[in-house]
Amino acid sequence: MDNEKDISPVNAVNDGRSTMEKVEDWLTNTFWFHYKWYYIVGIFVISLLVMAAVGLASAVTYDWTVVYVHDGAADSAVVEQLQEMMEDMLPETGENRRVDVNVVELADSEDGLMEAYGEQRLYSHLSDQNVMLFVMDKANYDTFAALGYFEDAVAMNALPGLYCATNDAPVERLSCEDPRYADYSQEFLDEVYLEYVDEHEQFMASAKEVINKVG
Repeated sequence: MDNEKDISPVNAVNDGRSTMEKVEDWLTNTFWFHYKWYYIVGIFVISLLVMAAVGLASAVTYDWTVVYVHDGAADSAVVEQLQEMMEDMLPETGENRRVDVNVVELADSEDGLMEAYGEQRLYSHLSDQNVMLFVMDKANYDTFAALGYFEDAVAMNALPGLYCATNDAPVERLSCEDPRYADYSQEFLDEVYLEYVDEHEQFMASAKEVINKVG
């Protein structure tokens, strides 16, 4: 029996391997074998949380959104000039005066997909109660004004060929029948709606002041 291998617990621990080799063996044959999916899912969830936190921390809240409608690719210099103008003229409504010039390019293509996409974005902005200022050439202004959009418009002195127009989309009326507001009474929602309307009218007054300044 002298030549039989001693497999006592002491010798099982002191098997001649280094600490690093033991750790590698544990990671490969124990940890990774039994817990690899928990580890992968955990890393994935942590990554999502980190990205969400970074996104929230770096998110920019704009005081105003100005939609610039252009046939084809817009000139970046014009967009920059337009942004500077609006930042100077529009009142500050948050901690900082931030203006988002949202460019909608009505670019045509052989299959018409790009033009349809641009128009879909434009109609979305036109129906948004929070978007009140639009800049475009006269042809596009005439087209959408004939469809019932825009209240006031003026030719822009600093940007010849472009018109600045206001659009007054109706404020959404809140209803307790909407699943989003099911936990609130209709009386409370009516009060909130009136507050929204009052705030909306204040913003529209500021937007119309810009019309007077750029013309």
